[in-house]
Amino acid sequence: MEKARGLAPILLRIGQFTVRSADGPQDVLACQKLRYDAFFVGSGVDHDQFDAAFDHLLVTDADQRLVATMRLRLLQNVGQVAQSYTGQFYKISGLTGPILELGRFCVARDCQAVDVLRVAWAAVTKAVDQTGAQWLIGCSSFEGVDPAPYSDVFSDLVQKFQVSNGINIDAECVDIIKFSDTLKLKEVPQKPMPNLLRSYLAIGGKTSDFAVVDTALGTIHVCTLVEIAAIPPRRAAALRMLAAN
Repeated sequence: MEKARGLAPILLRIGQFTVRSADGPQDVLACQKLRYDAFFVGSGVDHDQFDAAFDHLLVTDADQRLVATMRLRLLQNVGQVAQSYTGQFYKISGLTGPILELGRFCVARDCQAVDVLRVAWAAVTKAVDQTGAQWLIGCSSFEGVDPAPYSDVFSDLVQKFQVSNGINIDAECVDIIKFSDTLKLKEVPQKPMPNLLRSYLAIGGKTSDFAVVDTALGTIHVCTLVEIAAIPPRRAAALRMLAAN
């Protein structure tokens, strides 16, 4: 798959962390190994046919240890979403302008630093400003494939975080979980909303009204969209201040 154009190399230093774009196959391999440990546990390499189309970001700590990674891809318009990673699960319509796809974000299991996610968002902010992206899209994962422990979260998503204004998210696959079907499952102990999804919603993110069972990763995920122009001004200013480092 041909790599989308538009992303310049990223380099940020924030506190003890450095964020930089992958520089060659060895960097990408390091990201893929961290992804495997985060998603599957153990030693291995997580890779797919989409990796070559993405720019990969590495977050390292003061000891130069890789503690987080994510991948970014610029899509020029909504028509290209169908050929994206997100597009194999979700059919999205109504978006305008360039779109930045985020994926495979993960943090090392032994990294306890709460600032890692904030640092990653600063890097995304820099990529948005470099490319002029008007939307962010991605898949936000829940641990495991059982929807029952997330009934409360799904109910909250339906009530407060649904797309509107001509934007639509439909299923592009068959293995889905309708949020309305999970309401009767609330008798089981509930789990909190994943941190990445929470951070998406905090900057104005919206979601699909269904989840997809991703058997390859052993997770459930929802489609998440963020309109750049709709990000609360104070949050946007804070992220741009971080991205200036």
